[in-house]
Order: sequence, then structure tokens, then C-alpha cells
Amino acid sequence: MSAAVAMPAPAEAPRLTLLQIDEEISCLLDSIECIPEDELGAIAEATEELQHLVALKLRKLDAIAHVRASFSFRIDLATAEIKRLQAFKAYCERQMERLDGSVIHAMQVTGQKKIVGDTNKVTLQTAVGKLDIVDADLIPAEYTTTTTVVETTTNTAEIKKALKAGEDVPGARLLDGKEYLKWS
Repeated sequence: MSAAVAMPAPAEAPRLTLLQIDEEISCLLDSIECIPEDELGAIAEATEELQHLVALKLRKLDAIAHVRASFSFRIDLATAEIKRLQAFKAYCERQMERLDGSVIHAMQVTGQKKIVGDTNKVTLQTAVGKLDIVDADLIPAEYTTTTTVVETTTNTAEIKKALKAGEDVPGARLLDGKEYLKWS
């Protein structure tokens, strides 16, 4: 049996960046100018290396353009997917609103405030209504703030609190709140 002889791996050419290739071309052009005219072999060798570098630069540029085109294509795909997912999200939100509306309607018709299932319960609640300032001039001073610019602002939180507590606040009323479902 003969002993296997290990062969050295062929040296892999270093991968140059576009900038490195340009620097190599620039250095080679400077070198060619320094070669005496009577050394035709050296000029031919340098010219051949220059052609190789220019071809390498063109291949590198094409490779970069292909990678860039791939990224551009992926961006277009991602943009389309984002639009599709946004439309799907909006569809799901509308369906959930319709479903909740059906449950609210059924609970209102039957007069139920709570339904308890095996794993879930739903409670029909009324949100605090939106405050409607009918006439800001009629709002008592205790619910307003006057600034140095002589601008009167209305303390809507205090007015809501007073109206919820059953107090009468001239110039304001509490509108009915929208019913919503609280899932737990």
C-alpha cells in the first residue's frame, strides 16, 4: 500500500473590494509609466495585468449590481407583503368589531349585562360619555382656569367628575357613552 501524499491546497486569490481594485489599477498605471520603453516584456506583462484588473472591476461591478437588484426585489416584495398584512389586519379589526357589535346587540335585546362561558366571560359596560360643552360662558369659575393671557380654559376632568357625581354644571352635559365589551 502506498502512502498518500498530501497536496497543498491551491492558493485562493484574495477577494478585492471595488475600491481595492481601483487602487491596484491606479498603482499599475503609475508603474507602467515608469517602465522603460525598451522593456517590452515588462510592458506587455503590466498591460495584461491591467486588462485583468479592468475585467475584474467590471465583474465586481456586475456582481454588486446583481446583489443590489436582489435587495431591491426583496424590498418590493416586503412592501407588497406589508400592504397585504395591513389589509388583513384592517379586515380582522372590522370582523372583530362586527362580532362585538352582534354580541352587544344580543346582550342589549336580552337585557344581559354579563355572560359567563366555560373559559371566558364577557361583561357589557358603558364607557364614560364624551363631555359636550354647550356654552363655555355658562361654566362656573370653579371649573375653569384663567391664564395671564386672559384665556379661559375649561377643566373638563372636573366637570365630568361633577356631572358623574350627579351635580348640575350649567353649560355642560354628559352624553351617553358608547357601550363596549370587556373580555377576560
